[in-house]
Amino acid sequence: MKKAVLLFVYFYFAVNGAVYATSNPKPDPGRVKFITSDVDNFWKMHARLKKAKTYEDSVTTLKKYYLDKASSGLKEHLADETKKGFEVAEWYLLALKSYPKFFASIKQHTLSINQQKKAMQAAMIKEKELNPNAVFPDIYFVVGFINTPGRFLNSGSILIGTEFYALTATTDTTEFAGTPFAVFTEAIEPLDGLPFTVVHETIHAQHRTDRKDLLTSVLKEGVADFITYLTMGEFKGGTVAMHAYGNANEEKLWKLFKSDLEGGKKDAIYRWLYSDGSGDMPRDLGYYIGYKIAETYYAQATDKKQAIVDIIEVADADKILEQSGYANKFGATR
Repeated sequence: MKKAVLLFVYFYFAVNGAVYATSNPKPDPGRVKFITSDVDNFWKMHARLKKAKTYEDSVTTLKKYYLDKASSGLKEHLADETKKGFEVAEWYLLALKSYPKFFASIKQHTLSINQQKKAMQAAMIKEKELNPNAVFPDIYFVVGFINTPGRFLNSGSILIGTEFYALTATTDTTEFAGTPFAVFTEAIEPLDGLPFTVVHETIHAQHRTDRKDLLTSVLKEGVADFITYLTMGEFKGGTVAMHAYGNANEEKLWKLFKSDLEGGKKDAIYRWLYSDGSGDMPRDLGYYIGYKIAETYYAQATDKKQAIVDIIEVADADKILEQSGYANKFGATR
């Protein structure tokens, strides 16, 4: 139970805290590489795992046929997980043992990632039209232990956990009922949600700040969602419900967020990002607050192209909030 709770706290977008300087960015989205070898290797390993007679056999099989064959993107991700205290092999085997029906039901869907290649490239082309300065990293597709839907790697690539994009009529999520992972059923999306995640993550490649404060953090996520919306013209997945709740409670949320900003508590970030929510508040409403600040900044700007550059780079979060005028919307400044 404890592991499940900790795992959920971690699984959302792991993108905050670094200056994202891509190692080999491509200005042409048509040159982006889609690396899917880890997905293929996972399912070959999964088939062999059924023959393991002991836990030690399972660890050996997992390492030999999946972890040891990992792509450079997956290797970097797993190294980061290890630094955070995760025993990677243990967590993979725990997930596979706890949710065997789920994993069995998503196999064919995760193996069809390439069917979304054209849609992902088309989304990046639209993003390029909106933001000529955009660059596009290579993308690694993996099967994780239900911990990361998507993240931007410090080396400059994107990593996507395909188990988060495997929702079909036959996806079996019954094993999550009554567990802390029940909330996962709200996060999992159909495969056509991938282009939205890809655009979101490429925005994180453009940030030009290493600040980790609350305001900068929510702006990073909100800006990525806002540019994704401008690019795609709609919301997808859990973002729809998040904005429905946010719009109905906007003033209350802003006043609560403002109080946390002024309070200066370091743990306040977990009320707004990377958590499972609190009380009647849905999780990750910092995405919504950041989105509204970015939206307001963009709306009031006379030079829209420069406004996009400003909010994507997030070089000065305080300045963006001030010039947006969002803090004045409810009758008081910050």
